[in-house]
Amino acid sequence: MRFASALAFLGFAITVTGDAIASERFVQQMVAATGTRGGFIVQLGVGDGDLTVALHDNGKFQVHGIDRDRQRVERVRQKVASKGIYGEVSVDQLVGDALPYVDNMVNVLVAQQLDGIGLDEAMRVLTPNGHLY
Repeated sequence: MRFASALAFLGFAITVTGDAIASERFVQQMVAATGTRGGFIVQLGVGDGDLTVALHDNGKFQVHGIDRDRQRVERVRQKVASKGIYGEVSVDQLVGDALPYVDNMVNVLVAQQLDGIGLDEAMRVLTPNGHLY
């Protein structure tokens, strides 16, 4: 049987495009809520990149940010590179309605909205005991 959870944290869900301090608080709350201490995080919709950078959490997580907007992807790539963490954190453009991951690959999928991705598709990529946050 497959177990994954969908968690809603309304207090910080709106900070996807917030400032760096709010993004760091979001990560602390996400870690506490999910119990996830490391692994692979996907951020669907990268906003200004502050959360994308913060999700790295000093090397505890590999982060893949995906976004439909090509210009936003380029801006966030530059931000990630300027922090010296490109590789551990990467950003790509999302095209279509399927996530670019094999089944059971993602520990935490962070999304303010699913942006055309179905809930079944989001759950498909989560590891057993993975989290949609």
